[in-house]
Amino acid sequence: MRTLPGPAAMPVERHAAVHATFRFYEELNDFLAPDRRRREFSAPCARTATTKQMIEALGVPHTEVELILVNGESVGFDRLLADGDRVAVYPTFEAFDVTPLLRLREHPLRVSRFVADAHLGGLAHLLRMMGFDTLYDNAVADDAIERLAASEHRIVLTRDRELLKRSGVTHGMYVRALRSTTQLREVFERLDLARSARPFTRCLHCNHLLVPIDKARALPVLPQGVAAKFERFSSCEGCARVLGRQPLAPHARPDRRRAGRGRPCQRATVMNAAGSPPSAGNTERAELIRITGRVQGVGFRADAQRLALQYGLRGWVANVGRGVVIHACGQAERLDAFVRAMGEDIGPPARIDNLQREPAELLPRGAAFVIAPTDTPLSAPTARPKR
Repeated sequence: MRTLPGPAAMPVERHAAVHATFRFYEELNDFLAPDRRRREFSAPCARTATTKQMIEALGVPHTEVELILVNGESVGFDRLLADGDRVAVYPTFEAFDVTPLLRLREHPLRVSRFVADAHLGGLAHLLRMMGFDTLYDNAVADDAIERLAASEHRIVLTRDRELLKRSGVTHGMYVRALRSTTQLREVFERLDLARSARPFTRCLHCNHLLVPIDKARALPVLPQGVAAKFERFSSCEGCARVLGRQPLAPHARPDRRRAGRGRPCQRATVMNAAGSPPSAGNTERAELIRITGRVQGVGFRADAQRLALQYGLRGWVANVGRGVVIHACGQAERLDAFVRAMGEDIGPPARIDNLQREPAELLPRGAAFVIAPTDTPLSAPTARPKR
């Protein structure tokens, strides 16, 4: 008599591998391997993999995703994938309204508040200038950025896609541009910020709001000559700096040489509540800055000039030997910020390998910041603005 096999003798069925077909749209393709861009492709998945886990495993941060369709149905990040699923992944929509579809986050952020990572100091500065609450510290760790984003409901701005993959980051943006001005335009267009901008309402130094104050109240802390140049003043709620906001019309003030291209200076002289510079680093200083790396033939001098003018410095930049030399003069605080910005804002194809700073002679006030001829002698005088 034949005996039937017991349970232990039954063959064990092996689990077949789970495969899903993916298609990513528009700028999400930038995160994919080249052979997977703008086409459907099949990828193996763990049997317990969710849409979020697979999207990030393929290289796309979840904060860049606005809509996921699995087999034509809108789903969330926690949807478990099954064998044969077809997954379509979309970025932020601009051309049509997807509100009736399931959104991936419970609530949109009602107020645009940002936290920028250590590589986006120039962008943070410009966002503050446009009135947006933007936290920035070039020494802050990714863990702290994740906590701030979660606790204060901030949008994370970064060029580090791994930071955007963290579970505590619900709203974020991968910044593609390398230069701060282009980054600002990218953020404005992607997040539709134009209508929310309130320029010159926030302190560029500490991120607090500026409040209007009477000129009579500002006079005791103003240096000589500033009161004649500005009509309105603001004070920072955080650091107590006083800023001149609106210049007098040219015919209503003394006929003095103006920096730049003949326009009235829009920058404020900043003083603390005691009538002196906010820190000892705010005194005048001049430096020779010697830079080597890939800094010739890549537009580096023009970028350095742009930053120097942005920070209100005077001097020159020139190709000398195989590198670049900058003679810069201005408030010490701005000079330090200028050097930091060169490292943060000037990206490929330029590259700084070495930067050395040494004291130099102060240049006369009213001088411009110019691009000097190649191999300019280091003792050459700074050119005056052209009439």
